[in-house]
Amino acid sequence: MDRGSLLGADQQDFSCPIEHSRPAKGGVIAFKLREAPGGKVTLAPAWISRDIVKAEEAVVASGIVFTYGSGEFEPRDERAWDEPQPDRNGGHATMYALDATTGEELWSSGDQIATTNHFGASR
Repeated sequence: MDRGSLLGADQQDFSCPIEHSRPAKGGVIAFKLREAPGGKVTLAPAWISRDIVKAEEAVVASGIVFTYGSGEFEPRDERAWDEPQPDRNGGHATMYALDATTGEELWSSGDQIATTNHFGASR
């Protein structure tokens, strides 16, 4: 896998203390707030998740990161809301629960969701 695929070619040297993969199709990167000398606050990389196809927004609650991959494939053509979606080769959305401290996958819906999910509206 291209080391800078998700992060961009100019970020090939970017690293985290914990890397579950180098996502090519999407993922989650967690940061920690650090106080530097003089009281300046900076962000320090904490972990990178596994590859999550078209990763979307994440929510953190009780030490768990909840996120999902929409499962949509590129290129995505624009269609009206009521037009049928083209066959995306069996893509499907997947929900994940990740440990907020380590990024370790605690749970995944696997292939239980049969369709992709576009901006929160199932097709």
